Amino acid sequence: MRKKKENPQDSLYWLFRPLNDEKRDWADKTDNWVNDYWDSKGHPHRKLIAEAFALTVANGAETLLELGCNCGPNIAIIRERVNMRDDRLFGVDINPDAIRKAAEMLPAVNWTQGDLINIPANDQSVDVLLTDAVLMYVPDTDIEHVMDEIARVAKKAVILLEWGGETTKGKVEDYHWCRNYAKLLTERGFTVDARKLTKEEWDTKTWLKHGMLYIARRA
Repeated sequence: MRKKKENPQDSLYWLFRPLNDEKRDWADKTDNWVNDYWDSKGHPHRKLIAEAFALTVANGAETLLELGCNCGPNIAIIRERVNMRDDRLFGVDINPDAIRKAAEMLPAVNWTQGDLINIPANDQSVDVLLTDAVLMYVPDTDIEHVMDEIARVAKKAVILLEWGGETTKGKVEDYHWCRNYAKLLTERGFTVDARKLTKEEWDTKTWLKHGMLYIARRA
């Protein structure tokens, strides 16, 4: 019998994921999974991300790049709540349908199709780099390189909303990778504040069990 993959949602899944994929990521369903993401703009954790970014703005940050931005709901909320100019916002996602939707909804923001292995950005070219439930899909063989890429691009700060764990290599729990991102970031020259998510921020069993917010600043 063929062994079931522990973490089936790898980069190829996201690259080639059809719009009519029956698997959905949000409770409220539209006609396809990309539109589901856009309609999740009101989820409480997106307000948390905007508030975290606002703290970096208060310390001089002026630009933001989100990796794995999908169709841009986080950037839409940040744009509204922090009053950011479109030309200072950047989104990268591996899926072409997601990027097309993002460009349709926020045409003046800088959208690029790309991946985490080779982030399409110059060294320290953005003040803040954000991921939201993205690194939880990166396998143990790639995570050190991906974190190097994140540290290469981010000039001032990194905000991660991911699943925490004990080791830097990571362990698959509930079908996703859990890791010690605080240590991974500290090893790359950041000082890190980390805390668990609350029920008000993400009220599902798995996110309450694993969900963490990391705000890392250049030491």
